[in-house]
Amino acid sequence: MQILLGCLGVIILIFIVMFLAVFLLWLLNGTLFLFTWIAIIGIVISVVLILFSLLKKDYTSLKKLSVALVVLIAVFSIGKIAQPKLHSYLTESKDKAEQANVSIPTDETESVSINKENDEGTDDEPNNIDKNEEIDQEQTYEEDNGELDGKQNIEENSTKNEVNSEPAKEVKKENEENNELENTEKKEQLESKFSEIKALTNFIVHIEIENDSFKDYTIYVVNEVKMSSEEEKIYMVEEVGPAIQELVATDIGVTDIRIRFRYEDGKVLAEPKIFSRGWNVKN
Repeated sequence: MQILLGCLGVIILIFIVMFLAVFLLWLLNGTLFLFTWIAIIGIVISVVLILFSLLKKDYTSLKKLSVALVVLIAVFSIGKIAQPKLHSYLTESKDKAEQANVSIPTDETESVSINKENDEGTDDEPNNIDKNEEIDQEQTYEEDNGELDGKQNIEENSTKNEVNSEPAKEVKKENEENNELENTEKKEQLESKFSEIKALTNFIVHIEIENDSFKDYTIYVVNEVKMSSEEEKIYMVEEVGPAIQELVATDIGVTDIRIRFRYEDGKVLAEPKIFSRGWNVKN
């Protein structure tokens, strides 16, 4: 019993540590995002103050403001690079956890409970041999029969639980097969639609479905798009992205999807914004 309680305590401790780690990562993600915007505001204010210092020829203040501007630019750069990557990692980990979190009905709990009761019943049998100097053969025979009955009950319960667990395993296997077949049909349906979109454009190379939850997609475009202006890139992303979102919602009923844009060489073209709709387009 003490071993079971110790194992349960270790498991609970592991879950608490994992929860705290995830919470701290999300807190760090929000902090980086907040510092990025604070750095942007600070950079604008520093630039304005530097211009005033130049006009007044206040070189002492100019030196201090220049140092502050460098620090703010460094903070902005760190937040701009680290925060999207951290957010992407956290959201992908969350999707994988949701996909792996499948409830499986079993009778193992019932089996453990029954066996525990039988064990306790066996332990509670009277054992007063040391107190009595003389025990007749009839009492010894009854005690032996009681132990045999207890063992027989345990074996019958174990056999019953094994038989009951078979339907649960069959149901689990059948559900997995049905889910796999349904996901395959959805994937084929989407890939067919994506092929039609690809044929209508001259810049989309491939549209990849990232996972079986149908929440994440990556659109690969030709490397020549790098030569386009920023306005052209924004226009392309804002036209193609919502069209894919609407197609997925209409065909398979999945909403709130995440779409990333990449070049053929794997470099990032655009990523979803964190706290608002739309994409951050990279230059």
